[in-house]
Amino acid sequence: GSSGSSGMIAAYENSKWEPVKWENDMHCAVKIQDKNQWRRGQIIRMVTDTLVEVLLYDVGVELVVNVDCLRKLEENLKTMGRLSL
Repeated sequence: GSSGSSGMIAAYENSKWEPVKWENDMHCAVKIQDKNQWRRGQIIRMVTDTLVEVLLYDVGVELVVNVDCLRKLEENLKTMGRLSL
């Protein structure tokens, strides 16, 4: 479904980067530079002060990104698209 990703883009394309104290297991929005997309992710670990390893949990991909590409995940997006019982 493309509807979910367009919501992410609308929420984050004009977002300003803010310094965040990122920690393991935190949820975040991750900018995919080459595709100009935003994905929901979860931090696996801090690699360096500026690099973090994240899991894109919608697509099941792990990658290392610069903290510049991260945004705090909006509360209403944490559950969006996940199946609730």
